[in-house]
Amino acid sequence: LQGDGSRAGRMDLFLIKGDYKLGEKQTIETGTCGILDGKWMKRENGEFWFASARSTGQVRIDSFSFHESEENKVERAYTRHVATSKVLQDEPALCLSLSWDTTRCGEEQPRIVSSYSNGKVAIHDMVHTNDTVELVERQSWL
Repeated sequence: LQGDGSRAGRMDLFLIKGDYKLGEKQTIETGTCGILDGKWMKRENGEFWFASARSTGQVRIDSFSFHESEENKVERAYTRHVATSKVLQDEPALCLSLSWDTTRCGEEQPRIVSSYSNGKVAIHDMVHTNDTVELVERQSWL
């Protein structure tokens, strides 16, 4: 908790080696808001997406790709921001938890279910337009 009441955080990634030993830590994001939950999803194209629940009330999606050495050992992860949900000004709340909706098997546009500190539950669709992805709140309950 910072002096102004906001939460500060960072995202670290630990690569697990083939012998299940903890590899070197790689800091992915620093100086960010608090990250309260996170879930992985492997896409059909081999890309990994990580959804994180933020203390700002946002849901953020990042894409991860992994560089392998000549010995087929993962050495480094590369990230790319995919999308961040918008927060309504009249509903300030922490995004506490989230989950990828796995009931839509085979769907090209995944969705996320999230819960908030004010009791709200929301479904977010990932909407693809041209070369961008938006995370849009489709439905919510309070």
